[in-house]
Amino acid sequence: MVRQLLDKLIARENEIMDMLPKFSPRVETYLQMVKSHKELGLFPSKDKYYLGRMTFETKVKGNQKATPSSFLKENSTYKVPRFLARSISGPFKHKLRMNSLVRAVFVDPRGLDHKKYQFNFVRREFLGEVRCLVFNVVPKPKSGRGLFKGRIWVEDRDHTIVRFKGVRVNPPKFYKYIHFDSWRKNIKPGLWVPAFIYFEETDIDLHAPLSIIPKSKHLRAQARFWGYQQSIENPMQKLTQILVEEDASINDPYSFGQTLSPLSSQRTWEMEAENNVIEALERAGLVAQKGEFEKVLDTVVNNLIVTNQLEGMPPVRSRVMLTLPLESFAIGRSILVSRGLIDVLPNEDTLATILAHELAHLVLGHHKDNRYAFYERLMIPDEDIIKTLKFNRSSNEEAAADVKAFELLKNSPYKDGLRSAGLFMRSMDDHAKNLKSLFGSHLGDRLSNSSERHLLMELKRNAPKLQHRKVNQIPAYPLSSRLEVDTWSGKVSLKDTPPAPYYSREKMQFLVTPLFLQLRRIEFKSGKKVAEKKHKVPKRKK
Repeated sequence: MVRQLLDKLIARENEIMDMLPKFSPRVETYLQMVKSHKELGLFPSKDKYYLGRMTFETKVKGNQKATPSSFLKENSTYKVPRFLARSISGPFKHKLRMNSLVRAVFVDPRGLDHKKYQFNFVRREFLGEVRCLVFNVVPKPKSGRGLFKGRIWVEDRDHTIVRFKGVRVNPPKFYKYIHFDSWRKNIKPGLWVPAFIYFEETDIDLHAPLSIIPKSKHLRAQARFWGYQQSIENPMQKLTQILVEEDASINDPYSFGQTLSPLSSQRTWEMEAENNVIEALERAGLVAQKGEFEKVLDTVVNNLIVTNQLEGMPPVRSRVMLTLPLESFAIGRSILVSRGLIDVLPNEDTLATILAHELAHLVLGHHKDNRYAFYERLMIPDEDIIKTLKFNRSSNEEAAADVKAFELLKNSPYKDGLRSAGLFMRSMDDHAKNLKSLFGSHLGDRLSNSSERHLLMELKRNAPKLQHRKVNQIPAYPLSSRLEVDTWSGKVSLKDTPPAPYYSREKMQFLVTPLFLQLRRIEFKSGKKVAEKKHKVPKRKK
């Protein structure tokens, strides 16, 4: 019985690996070197960021690879200290390749089998709504290098591995593997795909002399995957889904109407340029499909508009960038805010401050050129989108927008919460000088360029001092605190409010942390895709 179950588990893992090559999701990897702080606990000191597209290659000689292609200009390597070079990157090498971390999408790229591994049952356990069988996995002696040692979670219906946590063992000389916790999500009935990986290494090099190892030097990283739908969706399939009402052209007000006026034509031209850019970013999987959360952003923007009597201006739209670096920018009449920035903001007042600055650019008429009204300028590979698009503002435009944003906030419902926004800016200044990748910018201006910016200086001037030991003072949240990203479609949704910290070390501002995903199954019922019903625990009899 146990042998049959293990055979199903192994066969299912190989089946999943055979299905992955048809997908090419977006992948984002972020690494932090972490120090110990006497008041804050763990404190990020350096970082590196990678963004690209993942390609799962077909098996070659029984070995499967996952190869990312970068969206960024800079070299996707991290220069590590000398004491790390031997333990991670090999002898005489001082760079850790960021894209190498994504190899943890597989338990074993060469496949599981009974010859190499021993499986020991531990218990049953729920991961969210999915009941799992938990096994300890140990390589058998003399089975080879780089084999997995740790624990796996196997869902009890199709026997798919949905989580595996541990480390690869028996490394080559002068090499050290990094511990990881790899999660999969169900995107289609019977198909589980890589969704999130957390990496952590605390005992960086146990064999190095103690004199060259800094105290409490840790490495933390995360890899996130999304946009599986885009890699297999044919644009022609969308065409078949468009419903055209019978004789709709008869009621079309523009079919036989007059030519638009020059002003209306100019506005339409600008809107075409804006829509083309948004469309290109969506195609590349960098902007979330519009959903319910964007309505939250629109509400905050509308509150700023109404209370400042700006109802006459053209409609403003809000969108979410799916990337981690903390940035915001405006394209035409659209305001874009990165997922990473929304994740760390402590409250709505601070969000309103970010949106007010971008709204101020629109109110003041700061507009980029309309070159992208010609869509052929954006007919480029997805990997070149970020390298091509730039929406930086001049220093004069930034200064004017800061003054206008402060005016908008003073007349808004958020005027009494500006102290918390200033507290966020103070915390940002403390971290930005070390976390250059997190506080970097790929499309707009760096959020942390606050040394001479009027708005940020005014907010910090009226903000309370940072008190690291004060538990109820939360200047910023750790990463991934606010938004949930749908692995299949790339839509975002708002999580529950993060719990209050009990200790000061639990504040973890801007820190990479492990994530425990709440898994669920996707099923088809009556021709519709639905989530599996939540498991009900029977009531205890008195």
